[in-house]
Amino acid sequence: MLEILEHSFVETLEISLLVFVALVAMDLIYIYSRGKLASFLKRRPATQYLISSLLGAIPGCEGVYFAISLHTHGLVSFGALLCAFIATTGDEAFIMFSRFPMQAFGLTMLLLGIGYLIGWSFDFIRKKVNTQHETHCETEIFHPQEEFSLSHYWQEHLWSHIIKSHMFKIIIWTFIAIFVIELAIQNFDLRNYISENPYWAILIAALWGLIPQSGPHLIFVTMFAEQSIPFSIFFTNMLVQSGHALLPLLSISLKDSIIIKVISLLLGALLGSIIFYFGI
Repeated sequence: MLEILEHSFVETLEISLLVFVALVAMDLIYIYSRGKLASFLKRRPATQYLISSLLGAIPGCEGVYFAISLHTHGLVSFGALLCAFIATTGDEAFIMFSRFPMQAFGLTMLLLGIGYLIGWSFDFIRKKVNTQHETHCETEIFHPQEEFSLSHYWQEHLWSHIIKSHMFKIIIWTFIAIFVIELAIQNFDLRNYISENPYWAILIAALWGLIPQSGPHLIFVTMFAEQSIPFSIFFTNMLVQSGHALLPLLSISLKDSIIIKVISLLLGALLGSIIFYFGI
């Protein structure tokens, strides 16, 4: 138990630090661009989906953290955020590119394309039914009438906005999620269960992808590298999972988190089953 607590605490600090850096980077880029980033995205809304998909395709979770920050401030749509979550494979990407680089690149491009298509389609349908998605952060980043002030940035942006409004909740949610997941994983032997229940493997891979952590999904990376499972099962898990990226979003919007994971789960199970049917 003590080991799990220590591991959860250290991993929470690492994730929270990366999220904090992404949030500050977003603020500073927006301020120093004098609002040009927002203007560019609003003038060319189609670029939101490509930019978000590319951010998600970056190995690790940092790209998705940045996409979450963009969405939080209303600079990209929910559909664009969905692109990033579908395209990402979390920290597992580093292992994939070291063990089977060509297949990893192919999978990344496939998920990037699927993410772009699904994200764009989601927003297209939402606009047709005239529904609006909420913006979660109303803090104004850019004040065109004011010169940049370090003291103002520290008080109003860094402390009052990023740290007090976002980071405290992110740290708490992250620690609780990691601790509960670590306890559960220690009592479940996934590898043997898949071997004994091959026809349930797609569903297992999809459900396992709901875990908001990077480590647990290395099981599927290892099994695919060892040719213990077909590509369809591996693909299903990689599409549904999003590494640690869901943790900061949970602290911002539980509703958005559930919508993203439900869409990913259904999409992964459907596409994975189709690929599995054709023997891939």
